[in-house]
Amino acid sequence: MIVRGYARNKTTGAAVPDTSVVEMRAELDNVLLASGTTTAGLYQFAFDGNPPPYKISVVSGGETKIVSSKVVGMAGPTSISGIPTLLRMFSGGVVQGVYNELAVTAPGASMTVSMATGAAVVRGIPYENFAAAKTITIAAADVTNPRIDTIAIEVVPPGAGENIEGRSAYVKLQGAPAATPVAPALTQSSTLFQIPIADVRVDAGLTLIAANKITDRRVFAGPFIPALSVVGAQLANATVGTAQLTDLGVTTAKVADLAVTAAKLNADVAEYIQDTINTALVAGANVTKTYDDVANTITVAVADENIDDRVAALIVAGANITKTYDDVANTLTLAAIIADGSVTDAKLALRYLQLTGGVLTNDLHLNYVNARIEHGQRGAANTPVIDFHSGATDVDFDSRLVASGGTGSSGNGTLNVTAGTFSHNGVALSLERATFMPGTAYAATGAQTNGVRTLVTMAVGPLVSGVTYDISCTHFCTLRGTGAGATASLRCNINGGVQRSEEFQVVDAAPRGALVTQSASVTGTGVSINVTGSVAYETGTSFDVRAGQITVIAIPR
Repeated sequence: MIVRGYARNKTTGAAVPDTSVVEMRAELDNVLLASGTTTAGLYQFAFDGNPPPYKISVVSGGETKIVSSKVVGMAGPTSISGIPTLLRMFSGGVVQGVYNELAVTAPGASMTVSMATGAAVVRGIPYENFAAAKTITIAAADVTNPRIDTIAIEVVPPGAGENIEGRSAYVKLQGAPAATPVAPALTQSSTLFQIPIADVRVDAGLTLIAANKITDRRVFAGPFIPALSVVGAQLANATVGTAQLTDLGVTTAKVADLAVTAAKLNADVAEYIQDTINTALVAGANVTKTYDDVANTITVAVADENIDDRVAALIVAGANITKTYDDVANTLTLAAIIADGSVTDAKLALRYLQLTGGVLTNDLHLNYVNARIEHGQRGAANTPVIDFHSGATDVDFDSRLVASGGTGSSGNGTLNVTAGTFSHNGVALSLERATFMPGTAYAATGAQTNGVRTLVTMAVGPLVSGVTYDISCTHFCTLRGTGAGATASLRCNINGGVQRSEEFQVVDAAPRGALVTQSASVTGTGVSINVTGSVAYETGTSFDVRAGQITVIAIPR
């Protein structure tokens, strides 16, 4: 802003003598704002923006003349004090066409930027810089994070106080360093109002400001038009043409929902849009396009046969997949082929076979020559289990097969069956076992010296009538003789049939074990059969029985 005046002698009207002292002081606190001398009665002071309300004193011939900027008077029909209010008719911003419109640039050689000459109006208060561009120094960059500084114009709006209102100036607002920096907040209150001119990005460790670090934030002043205040009735036909609209200036945000209806469009415009769309749509191979310019419709159709052929061509049968396309029936069949031996252990790396909630919901068929099922982890000691559920009550298992052990050779593990009944061809197997220990009947104090002593008689069955059983009997006994050379026979008899004997000879007085086995075929009669285990003392000194066990298994054919 330029403040200039002409000091005259109040009696003669002539200019005061040259070098008369002139001072400019603030009305609020009498702070000296500028000083100088007159030349041919003229004085002049230049300011960046507007100074606060001020008073000017001129000393000449021992007299002091004081003039205040707080002058209220008429300028034609308008009061001077009402000028800021009149300027509020314009939206705040940079005044277009005045000098270089306050554009901010970076020379790229230092930590400075330059704000060009120009003017702005903010809240009815003007800011002017007509003399020269302003060089603005940017503070040193942070070593770790970038920041954003803002160059702004600030004013003290009318009503903030009679001795401070009207001031305007440019300011530099320094942002805070951060990994994702943001521009500093602007103050826009009733006592101080700021508008942005440009943002300056100051990257971490930066030593000079390049041109690409400047972001223009200027908004240009113009007539203030409230939102939606301009309606079609206030615009003459053809007053808003393409020359009045910047490229892409009319966005969806500027047009209310459903505001542009067919009635608002000139018929020629609508026809132009339809024709443009029709031209843009090009029918490719196997596609037809029909444009009805009267009904304003575009119909696009694709032949079904073309779609079928295209889909069939896109699907390629990979390994173990066959594809059959029937062009007449318009069907495409894909089938998977699992080659013999293609499903290896490595491809079935599942601990459990689960289809629905861990339950196989359909039959499992292994339709493969010499198919086999292997269960359990090979090469590691483990106890694989197969559980069967056949009862009406939900229990852990009704029958169970458990495999364990092994010697490193095939077929030497143990298979344990846990079940209430074990049947063969629908007929239950029978398993009986008896264990006998020394007792009063044949204790060492009552040694047997000759004859036959029956150790145990077992009932096996009942055996189902008419069913032939294979009977196997194993009889083990520990005997002790009182002298070397004594002999005895361990015997096993199945249902009164052929008796099997195993001779036993005493080497010394220590207990010795003897084992005899017997087998027979018996046709069941609906009752149990008897199996007898005995010992016959033959030669030498006496014997006594220490312990024994007899086991019988009846397996139906």
